[in-house]
Amino acid sequence: IHARFYFMDGQFRALEFDSAATTEEVVEMVKDRIGLRRDASGFSLFEVFGQLERNMLPQEKVADAIFKWEKYAKSTNSFKNLKLTFKKRLFLKPYTNPKDPVEFNLVFHQAIDDVVNDRFPVTFDEAVYLAALRAHVELGEYVEDQAFDYPSITDQYLPKHMQDKVEVSKIAQKHKEMMGRSKGDCNQAFMDFIRQWPLYGSTIFEVLQSYTSTLPKNLWLAVDQNGIHILKRREKEPLVTYSYRNIVNYSPSLKNLMIVTESLTRGTKFVFNTSQASQIAHLIRDYTHIIVEQQRRASATNQQKND
Repeated sequence: IHARFYFMDGQFRALEFDSAATTEEVVEMVKDRIGLRRDASGFSLFEVFGQLERNMLPQEKVADAIFKWEKYAKSTNSFKNLKLTFKKRLFLKPYTNPKDPVEFNLVFHQAIDDVVNDRFPVTFDEAVYLAALRAHVELGEYVEDQAFDYPSITDQYLPKHMQDKVEVSKIAQKHKEMMGRSKGDCNQAFMDFIRQWPLYGSTIFEVLQSYTSTLPKNLWLAVDQNGIHILKRREKEPLVTYSYRNIVNYSPSLKNLMIVTESLTRGTKFVFNTSQASQIAHLIRDYTHIIVEQQRRASATNQQKND
């Protein structure tokens, strides 16, 4: 079977693989093809069809996903195509900016995508700074009295609700301050800014809730290695955070996710309305599994030292 595999920078690679190949196997093939280290962890395949995005489980057959969406597109006369997308799903600390240029490029473009698609909180001043970094890379050095196409930068690199509201004169001023910097330096500065957020590496889900009056209706649910974080949309500071040891139950259904914390009988219960309930539940399960494994290894190491 031949298929295209897409990356966050818009590029793709065509690969040939066996019809019985699993997601896990194809991920390793993609790594080989793009020159990514074998031990680069956390990467996965996502099936993207229009607005729908779903992480593919390790043992799923990739060919089955292709045929499933081809069949769906035919039966619904859809002009959309399945995009098998390769990106990082699990972010494990301590993560430094990867020295591997291939991995840096992948997480860098993923960070840009998060900003553009409103899955990363930025203020207007921060948006100006990020737009200026991209202008320096895309449009070149600032030159006095030269007209620069800043709207093309805001359209391409800022979330929709900010594109018309960011002042071009402020971007120009910041762009001027970038003079003398290399493109690589600007890309590194972009990533340094993104990584400053304590919740960098979390996956952000837009959810609704009407179960409790103590929380707003529109929320972000962030899931990372440390636990779950409930935020107001586009805010940086969580309203509440729960580590995995404090989550006693989580139960996804088609349109809802129920999470119970602290105690099944006297704990706090949350009900989130989301079409991505199973994706959130899988992410919680995978991070929990990783933590358990890390604790088991640490315990075994300590045991060996004591012996």
